[in-house]
Amino acid sequence: MFNEKIDGKNGNDILIGAAGNDTLVGGGGADDFVLGSGKAYKKKDLGIDTITDFKRNVDDIILDTDTFVTLKSDLGEGFSIKREFASVKNKKAVAGSVADIVYVRSTGDLYYNANSALPGLGGGGKIATLDGAPRISASDFVLE
Repeated sequence: MFNEKIDGKNGNDILIGAAGNDTLVGGGGADDFVLGSGKAYKKKDLGIDTITDFKRNVDDIILDTDTFVTLKSDLGEGFSIKREFASVKNKKAVAGSVADIVYVRSTGDLYYNANSALPGLGGGGKIATLDGAPRISASDFVLE
């Protein structure tokens, strides 16, 4: 399905947006928001999901390494290769970042840099927006 609203309500949920521009609502509990398509990243396969209620240090953003193929960090929580994640002040700073996953603190936008260690997004782009632009860090991600 495409462009769905997926509502986890209360409890610990796994919310998978997959294709389309989905709205993911975790509700109460510790939720996992899964970003990925199961195959190498293409904008048309993934869309841009909106996560409405991400709670830092409670919820996790799960990144599918089959989709985000430039990620070489160990599987599990966080990024074992520190340069793979960056939190930047504004959208202008995204283009200059050499991180694979770039979060914009002012907007809550999350980007994938398909150029890996080179600046610019290459064939990547925006993969999600976190409503309210919560302060997140590398420890809010899990690589699978």
